[in-house]
Amino acid sequence: MDIIKKVAAANGVSAEEVSKEISKAIDLAFKNAGGKEKINLEEIPCDGDKPTPEELIAYIINRINEI
Repeated sequence: MDIIKKVAAANGVSAEEVSKEISKAIDLAFKNAGGKEKINLEEIPCDGDKPTPEELIAYIINRINEI
């Protein structure tokens, strides 16, 4: 996804590193979410148990565009 490459370039790291860090954040969010937060996370469309970085970014972009 282009956004991951842009973030990587802007921060002097690889796209893989950016993806890895986003994945860590997703894992922490799902691990620590409770109640309403868990319900909100489960609304993110994904092919697995948790969204990939690309799925999360696509979801966020779609939500922003709805505003």
